[in-house]
Amino acid sequence: MNSKLRKRSAPGLTYVTIDSGLALARKVLRYWHCTTTMAALSYNFIPLVNQQKQLPLPAWYPFDVYESKFFELFYVLESYGQTWQAQQFANGCGTAAYVFVLITSQIDMLCASIKNIPYTALIRHGINKNHLLKMQENLKNTYQEINQFSTGDKIELLEDFSLYESVYFVQSTSHEVLSDFNLTPDAFKNPKLKKCLKEAFIDCIHHHEEIISMSKDYQNLMSTFFLLKLADITGLMTLILIAITTTQDSTRAIVFCEYLTIPSIELFILCYYGTNLTHQSSKLINAVMNSDWYLYAGALRSEVSIFLAETVKPIFFTGSGLFRISIETLISV
Repeated sequence: MNSKLRKRSAPGLTYVTIDSGLALARKVLRYWHCTTTMAALSYNFIPLVNQQKQLPLPAWYPFDVYESKFFELFYVLESYGQTWQAQQFANGCGTAAYVFVLITSQIDMLCASIKNIPYTALIRHGINKNHLLKMQENLKNTYQEINQFSTGDKIELLEDFSLYESVYFVQSTSHEVLSDFNLTPDAFKNPKLKKCLKEAFIDCIHHHEEIISMSKDYQNLMSTFFLLKLADITGLMTLILIAITTTQDSTRAIVFCEYLTIPSIELFILCYYGTNLTHQSSKLINAVMNSDWYLYAGALRSEVSIFLAETVKPIFFTGSGLFRISIETLISV
């Protein structure tokens, strides 16, 4: 999957990067690990709160551990075991949410690349830098869209064309450099510019194919895991509810209630980011419509038709094909 992840969208007047998506994925994973660890440690504090000489877990030992001088050692070992178990518990859902956010981030970058297709073609062809800066200046107050991206506080950044001096404006030796240009449908009838436009759009198609390939690979890898995870969460919540209703210790009942929130939060994280990915993938058609498609629809009629057909079906993950990872699944549980 790492080989298919792109770090930023295609060159244009604006762009987005993977940075905010990566930061959000790490934040989700880190906070989830901290939550499960604190929940596990809270159970270990019950004997201390009740002022009882008792181990956190009623485990059997071949000797009287309560009279042993190693009582503190076994207390620490059981606490460590609880913490380690909590970390392993958090890894499954946390890793899945991490991947969901990264794939969603790739979709965000693809939307930005599609939106900038005409400008990417101009940069590929070669255009006067000052004219691009003028076009960018006119775009500053209009390029932001509400809820355009889903991964964190991601916003579109204005392209710094000074970095492309040696990449695009000099290497465009096979084409004449455009000193002036107006975005009109007739302008893209230029054979050389039409070729650059097609290359820019095909690159977006390839990026979409990479996202689909990543999603299929992860679905094949985690399909059974999602099924077992749902069964595990359902069973765990049932056992905790039974423990709450049968315990006579009010302190343990409070801790069990805290434990009940952990699988609930785990299922929520999994379903929320799964739904978020599906919702964002359905915006690809909107990205095409917001990309000044009428300027190049005639030049790329077949490519646009193919891409729209491929983006009709949103991306989603399932548990062995029995249910989707979505908010509907969370509500049904």
